[in-house]
Amino acid sequence: MSNNHNNNHDQNNNAAKHVSVKRDWKIYVSLFLYALLGLAIGYAIARGVLYFVNRSKITSVKVIDSTKMSTKDFTGSVSANFEGEQKAELNFKTNSDLIVTQGAGAKAKYFYITNASGTNVATVYMSYEGGRGFSPAEYAKDVIGKFVPGLSALANVSYASTTWSYTSSASSEWHIAPSKNNQWLVIVENKKANHDALTSVYETLNVK
Repeated sequence: MSNNHNNNHDQNNNAAKHVSVKRDWKIYVSLFLYALLGLAIGYAIARGVLYFVNRSKITSVKVIDSTKMSTKDFTGSVSANFEGEQKAELNFKTNSDLIVTQGAGAKAKYFYITNASGTNVATVYMSYEGGRGFSPAEYAKDVIGKFVPGLSALANVSYASTTWSYTSSASSEWHIAPSKNNQWLVIVENKKANHDALTSVYETLNVK
């Protein structure tokens, strides 16, 4: 009887130990899985924070670049023969990355604004048609409209202290302003896609 009792006691102890080991193993596995899950969540949160921090940095750089565009001055001279030699000097500002060149000979009244690669952004043209009695509306109709059909109705637009007469086609636009006692007309022609790059030209162009 005593031996049987001891054997049963040992078996019960072994069973209890086996149950305890299984329980401990499950606890360790659970703790390990929770630790892995915690690391994964922490990593995801860290990546998300870095993404939004970097995104905000990129956005702020873009804002700085677009609002602090530097400009440079350009000055040119033109002349016309009408009841003697008529002269004028024009001045305007362009974005610093644009280049202005004056035409030669019959194109001496043309000023070509290009980008660094040589692509035309706009053309500024001086006409003495004002001295011959042409208004901006007449110039738009009889000169520009002669070569570009379907122009929009003339409208007035203001930039800084200058009021321009504005007309456009499907892809291009023209700003026309009388200057120097209405004797000269200054015309800026450009693609609509280049409009924003020429704001400083519209705002600062002056003729004397």
